[in-house]
Amino acid sequence: MPRAARALPAALALVALLGLTACASATAPPEASTSEAPAPTPSATPTPERAVAPTPSIGTSCDELVPAAEVAALVSLDVTARTPARGQLPAWAGSHFDHAISHLGGLSCAWNDEQDPRLGDRYAEGWVGLDVRVLPASEAAWERSVAYHGGPQPPNCREETAGYRCDADSSVDTTWLQVSFGGLDASTEGEARAAAQDLLDRVADRVAGAGPQTSAWTPPTDSIVVTGTCEQLLTSAQVAEISGGEDVGSETPHGGWSLDAASWQMLDAMPCVFSSAATVDQTDVPRIGWLPAGEWAWEATPPTGEPVTVTTAEGTDAAVTRCAEDSCELDLLVASNWVTVVLAKEPEGAFDADRAVAHLAAYAETITGNVRG
Repeated sequence: MPRAARALPAALALVALLGLTACASATAPPEASTSEAPAPTPSATPTPERAVAPTPSIGTSCDELVPAAEVAALVSLDVTARTPARGQLPAWAGSHFDHAISHLGGLSCAWNDEQDPRLGDRYAEGWVGLDVRVLPASEAAWERSVAYHGGPQPPNCREETAGYRCDADSSVDTTWLQVSFGGLDASTEGEARAAAQDLLDRVADRVAGAGPQTSAWTPPTDSIVVTGTCEQLLTSAQVAEISGGEDVGSETPHGGWSLDAASWQMLDAMPCVFSSAATVDQTDVPRIGWLPAGEWAWEATPPTGEPVTVTTAEGTDAAVTRCAEDSCELDLLVASNWVTVVLAKEPEGAFDADRAVAHLAAYAETITGNVRG
């Protein structure tokens, strides 16, 4: 059984629609009629309520943090606003991680040329755009970052094919701020660094002037919120049974510290990687991440793929798989939690997509059973 906690009430809970049966009258039944009873009038199928999305606990918006004119002055091409901003994700991480900051009541704002930033580094070479991310109630995480890096750091800038790329972090009271942009038309690295610092200062002033932060969002009352280690979702013994591996264990990613890692830790949902001694192709051993009570994010950006039948599913539970050249991914919605499981090819060896999909289906069944109990 996973360590699962029933969530506190939300302002608007996702509720199951119950069919109510009226009690029968205690009086004697009427005499039978010889006339044919009228056909029942068909009723409309109820539409399930949408999961309640978090609202920012900071009294401002992306457009107020960085007005359009300031975006245009920073980057060299026309860019499009979108949300959420993509985080510094491991190559196998699911798209639900993009929503972690919003889940915690923060703001994750992006303006870019729609180039997928997960190609290569956090952003691909030549990226043009601007990201601003605001993580509230993260004082301890920010202090850890300062300690890890040996003190607050100046903006980090470098010249790329489309112009200068800069990254900068700071804090306001208990809020961690991060700005990143690419495509700045600057003459020198010093000029780019000054532009980054100026942007960071303006964002900090606007966050500080936004007023007191509101209370954190709470999930719907019928959510089974899974937190802790990934073995709350899938145990090493279950991975061994499905994959055929021996001495299977799991570990969380380590090394470095970032705003993204802080958000995962604050959610108490650090991603993990399973591994086996050697008796199984590591392609069969999963990598898992999840967004607790993340049904709202699933509805906002529903994953695509081939549907998977899960016999233990209930309510709005759903599952899809999709494969690339050397990996297959399962997106699973179970009891409001968005879970991603990835089977990826190791540097050497072949990748069997059919086997991977079969194993992902087994993982979906097992995880759903564990969460649902």
